[in-house]
Amino acid sequence: MVDCERLRRLVQASGFKKKHLAHAMGICPRTLRQKLRGQSEFTLCEAQRLSLLLGLPADEQLRCFWLLQPADVDPPSPIDTKGGPA
Repeated sequence: MVDCERLRRLVQASGFKKKHLAHAMGICPRTLRQKLRGQSEFTLCEAQRLSLLLGLPADEQLRCFWLLQPADVDPPSPIDTKGGPA
């Protein structure tokens, strides 16, 4: 999950134009805009590249790109001792 609002603020605060960031990431500006709006997903490689370009520390990367809420995580299914589903 991506915190698009936080990420958009960081991009704006960086002073970089989105088209220049997109070019450096190897994607077109339209694709970057869609990803920043949550209309498409960042790949891991794209998230890493954008983080590097913006100089985001690891904790900020986690807040931007891997923000999971408890409701978003399914609990593991119970497994009996014979190795099958309970």
